Amino acid sequence: CRGRRRPITVKSGGIGVWEHVLHIVTVIAVLTNCALMAVTSNLFGWINEEIGPVGLALICIAWEHVMLLIKYILQSASKKLPQSVVDAMRMEKVRAAQRR
Repeated sequence: CRGRRRPITVKSGGIGVWEHVLHIVTVIAVLTNCALMAVTSNLFGWINEEIGPVGLALICIAWEHVMLLIKYILQSASKKLPQSVVDAMRMEKVRAAQRR
């Protein structure tokens, strides 16, 4: 039965467009979690009474920016590929060059 065969694999350099999708999902998650924290937490009740809802919204936006900055720093500090994969790719190129 040919319809149930596994497709032939094709090598790729990474996860492609899914990397961008995961980036967008993490940004939305940070925004949502900060907003939920500001709206539902009892810890911010006294802040809301002292500075009002506009001040609470500004604090929430500032906290979101801090979290997004931390996410950006962690994302840019990590490597795209593990060292073992980089080494394996390098060895594969060397072997392909030796076959020629």
